[in-house]
Amino acid sequence: MAIFGAPIVHANDTERAVKAALKMQEKNREFNRNRKNRGLKELEIGIDINSGMAVAGNIGSDRRMEYSVIGDTVNTASRVQALAEAGQVVITQTTYDYVKDMVKAVKKGSVEIKGKKNL
Repeated sequence: MAIFGAPIVHANDTERAVKAALKMQEKNREFNRNRKNRGLKELEIGIDINSGMAVAGNIGSDRRMEYSVIGDTVNTASRVQALAEAGQVVITQTTYDYVKDMVKAVKKGSVEIKGKKNL
């Protein structure tokens, strides 16, 4: 999981997240070409992005503490992640609304996620 906008918020956090995901897929294709040429198995990754408010901070106990985010936005992202196939970057409508003038996207339709409608 990668977090954009915490602990410091930037006006273009969503754009940066989408660009990072696209670059990751580009670099993974290069990585896999090299692996394939050496007869090795390719690494398949699917990426999803959801945007919204979340609670960020140190979460845990005295024995184990880590910086993370929690909230509905994070739960939705976790559920959508299963939809991203190898080589894909899947974004929710919320994310698309932020970046629609910056990227080319293909609408794959609406899906129902447990506890959510029309993402």
